[in-house]
Amino acid sequence: MRRRSLLLVLLFAIAIPSLAQDKTRSEPDGSYVTVNGKRLWYRSEGEGSALILIPGGPGASHTYLWPDFSSMSKEFRVIYFDPYGRGKSDWADDPAEYTFMRDVDEIEGLRLALGLEKINLYGHSYGAMVAQAYALKYPDSLSHLILASPFHSAEMWQKGNNDTWN
Repeated sequence: MRRRSLLLVLLFAIAIPSLAQDKTRSEPDGSYVTVNGKRLWYRSEGEGSALILIPGGPGASHTYLWPDFSSMSKEFRVIYFDPYGRGKSDWADDPAEYTFMRDVDEIEGLRLALGLEKINLYGHSYGAMVAQAYALKYPDSLSHLILASPFHSAEMWQKGNNDTWN
């Protein structure tokens, strides 16, 4: 029961400030870093330990996360980014370049390119699957792992859709 209460408090701490945000304001510019030979767009807000946000999809950009996580920049360096082939980042000429492991390794490349020590990682939906794989492959680079609407495999996701729609 105490765990459930703590979880609800944390969820409200994130959700309530975002409801008050002015979503009509223009998003600030970002920057680019090169990871695996491709330009990735990112922007960070705040100071403190890094919190990298991995959007879902696959195929979604950072835009549905901004500005909702900006209130976290009072405590963390919140890093929005567009994975390869999404949003403002470079796009592939060949769809075969888009792989799950590339998404995983891209997080480590971003961490290194930004000169970050251990990172906090927030993954939503498909991004949660990427975050879990990152935690397994790069445990020494990770401080905390936060999973929102996670699933543990593409097969699990497909089965859930089949059960729902059949």
